[in-house]
Amino acid sequence: MSNNGIQEIDVELWKNLKSVTLFNIKSILESVKVLLDYNLEENREVLYKHPSVCAGLFTYAIEEYGKLLTLQSSDLVNNKVKIEYRTKFLNHREKFRVAIEKLKSTSSQSIELGKSVFDETFFDPRLFDTDKTISEFETRKAIFYSDFKDNQIVTLPNVDQETLRIAYESFKRVIDSIEI
Repeated sequence: MSNNGIQEIDVELWKNLKSVTLFNIKSILESVKVLLDYNLEENREVLYKHPSVCAGLFTYAIEEYGKLLTLQSSDLVNNKVKIEYRTKFLNHREKFRVAIEKLKSTSSQSIELGKSVFDETFFDPRLFDTDKTISEFETRKAIFYSDFKDNQIVTLPNVDQETLRIAYESFKRVIDSIEI
């Protein structure tokens, strides 16, 4: 690896890496679907109130989509592909940024996991928390890792099962349309 964090790899490895990344996204989405269906049909009493695990897995698929977009935008020079390894390929926040930016322009429903308690059409966002829960790094950390802030335990993000199902279906259409 060069000092500027760029890795050069062979075109064949690059193609295979894109295929494996797409396969991983599809595998994660299949797991999300199984859990969503299980939550609704098999064990509604226990899991219906906690769709967060599904949402957490879903955020991994979104991040991997950002990785795929990063791979697709890599430069091809002299039969080598230059990947910005440290600043993009390994950077969680950057992969989410790339994925969310792309999804907002094509399929914004793919990133929403929960609605805010306060609807911004009726409540002033400067006074009330009108933010929706979206698929991003901080959401995943809050779902899978316990934490505290200001002498309080950080609560799970607001995840709505039906909103998550819509996000899943919308994102799955995006992923199913990708050809490597």
